[in-house]
Amino acid sequence: AVHRRWRARTSLVEQISPVNGASDEFEGSAGLRIRGAASRGSGYPKHSLRLLFKSIYGMSKLEHPLFGDEGTKKFDKESIVSFAEKHGFAFFDTASKVNRLKDNASDNFLEILEPTDIASLLLEMPDCHRIVTTGGKASEELLNQINLQLSEPIHEIPSVGTCCTFYAWNRSMEWWRMPSTSRAYPMSLDKKAEHYAKLL
Repeated sequence: AVHRRWRARTSLVEQISPVNGASDEFEGSAGLRIRGAASRGSGYPKHSLRLLFKSIYGMSKLEHPLFGDEGTKKFDKESIVSFAEKHGFAFFDTASKVNRLKDNASDNFLEILEPTDIASLLLEMPDCHRIVTTGGKASEELLNQINLQLSEPIHEIPSVGTCCTFYAWNRSMEWWRMPSTSRAYPMSLDKKAEHYAKLL
């Protein structure tokens, strides 16, 4: 099952809470996109879906405690973009086309079909001296591409929260490995924040 991004469609989103009542309900317009790869096939009557809160679809952001008092209350894309620009962060996938071998988000069942040409990206960013990866598959792909530039290859991916240094693409570089921001990653939010603060 080959995964490419599908265009989202404007849809009405509504949460009904028989237990908590109106205080835990909302409705509005948002973008709706199929998520995942294998589950898109005709053999899966139900599909995983992703909601996009952008002004072109209706609600520009969702402000509702979906995960109770302990969860995130809202995601403010404008603030995230502003923070990234202030500190010089850029984000990109290490692959433009992948194949999920099973209906599972694990990197163990992910095959990269079209890797991103990282060298070409860095040529457009001559002042970039640091790369950060989170997932294992992204780190493996970056390691492969770094080693194409080196006479003495790097043999190990940095452990979470650490970095290694090397010279490639006509500059000195740092490669940092950070924990996944996914809720499924087994690390407390405070500990993740502690690791990410090293990048500032």
